[in-house]
Amino acid sequence: MNASTTEARSKHRKHRKLRVRALMTLSATVALLLIALSGLTVLAHRTRKGGFAQPKATSAWLTQGQSGPSANQSQYVRRTAVWPKLQETLRLIGDRMEKPGKERLVMTGVIRRGNDEHPFRLITEYPDKMRLEETGGQPSTLVFNGNGSGKSGGSLSQEDEDLIECLAFDSIDHLFSAEVKGVGLRSLGEHFRLDNGKTTGYGDGYYDIYVLSDMIDNGRSSYNRNRLYYINSDTLSLSQVAYDYEKSGVETHVEARLGNWRKENGQLIPHSITRFENGKQVIQFVITGVSIGPGAKDGAFDRP
Repeated sequence: MNASTTEARSKHRKHRKLRVRALMTLSATVALLLIALSGLTVLAHRTRKGGFAQPKATSAWLTQGQSGPSANQSQYVRRTAVWPKLQETLRLIGDRMEKPGKERLVMTGVIRRGNDEHPFRLITEYPDKMRLEETGGQPSTLVFNGNGSGKSGGSLSQEDEDLIECLAFDSIDHLFSAEVKGVGLRSLGEHFRLDNGKTTGYGDGYYDIYVLSDMIDNGRSSYNRNRLYYINSDTLSLSQVAYDYEKSGVETHVEARLGNWRKENGQLIPHSITRFENGKQVIQFVITGVSIGPGAKDGAFDRP
């Protein structure tokens, strides 16, 4: 066997080993991807009826890049940088998250906890700020400024943390502010229904579901949260936000349902926010008045 033949066979064996290694790497990558997708798919199937979300049409996994679809470091949303379907939702909501001048919402109405009902004033400011003032038997003020939180008359309870999460994070505002920051957002698919697919005369609508995985820090505690956002496939408004967490040692399924969306000064605002835990309603905000204005450094979000 001459030297050229030996060299040729050696190169052939080397190339074959490289191809085998490449195939093994590809197979491992695909396996890991399938595991990840199946895990998130199971997560997506949690519904308010305890059944399974069934797609009306074939669902698709989409991704806009590991670092998120927007590299814009401004707090305002660039419409062309978000998911194509979410661009329509953003257009429907109005321009309050796209440019200065309408960041602050002042909402008044009635808060309900069981049989208790009393007035409230809620001030929110994009991105991720809130101030809740409750009047009644025990007036209180709860504030979150995007970095820290505080409550008048004492330290935060678990219920206070739940309120901050409900009002600051279980919202369409947080979905878009997280996109601006490049937080991981993925689409689970479109046209899901909220039952097991067998309900005769099903009429609860179809939903595009997105999963947002981000770190929540309310100034008292920090934690990772995988949050599912249900966007109505027809109206394109946010219908509910769902996730699981451990509360007092008990696994708890949370749903924040947003409804009665109406235009206020050209901006689409929910007039009902209701939080459920394991299927039981724990609190509801019925909004009867809304005013919209620019953000301001006026101390509204300073700790009490």
